[in-house]
Amino acid sequence: RVTSSYKLADRAKIIRMNKIKPIRHAYFREYRKLQELCLMILSREKHGLGPQAQRVHGILFDVAWLWEEYVHTLLPKGFIHPRNKDKTDGISVFSVGKRKVYPDFYD
Repeated sequence: RVTSSYKLADRAKIIRMNKIKPIRHAYFREYRKLQELCLMILSREKHGLGPQAQRVHGILFDVAWLWEEYVHTLLPKGFIHPRNKDKTDGISVFSVGKRKVYPDFYD
């Protein structure tokens, strides 16, 4: 699944392996649609995002979020990675605890 040294000659193998063993683990469920899109792009298949009458000019990825998720895999155990979109694991700014902040990571 990881293609650190991508070679055009390996494209067919990468596509085949990702179709045979798609992401199934619940932890990575959010990546399943991304995997499907990547396979469509690599296979040069048409892909539609939204109403088919609209033409797709590009795709935006939240690279900051992807980067934070990757960095979290590299950090030692004990670092907390708040989920600011879900409003979980934040830390209180004041002792009352009414206002929370969501830094990328904290220990």
